[in-house]
Amino acid sequence: MTAALTAELPRDTSAGLLARHQLEDFGADVSTGQMDALKLTVTELVNNAVVHGMGAIRLSVELRAGVLHGEVSDAGAGIPPPRPGRRGSHRGGWGLQIVDETVDAWGTRPGRSVVWFELAVA
Repeated sequence: MTAALTAELPRDTSAGLLARHQLEDFGADVSTGQMDALKLTVTELVNNAVVHGMGAIRLSVELRAGVLHGEVSDAGAGIPPPRPGRRGSHRGGWGLQIVDETVDAWGTRPGRSVVWFELAVA
């Protein structure tokens, strides 16, 4: 089965919630646990785009051959985020660590402000 969504999100604190609502279309195709992982991942990436990015935020997710492929992008300069790692007692900074522990693969696109992820589904 192939299912897809593309959404433009506002650059404000409502973006994460709006993104999660968009993901409901995949509910019939993924388990509850996989939906939770998808929502957590997308929320973290969208919130990072709100805080660190520029311009419109775009979310795209596609289900192909049992794998959810997703991207969160904005008009930022594309500076690659640091690889995840615990940062002691610092407030915040856990988003990419959460993403790293939640999905099967993720990364950035060189020269663009895009973070992609993949999550296998049953």
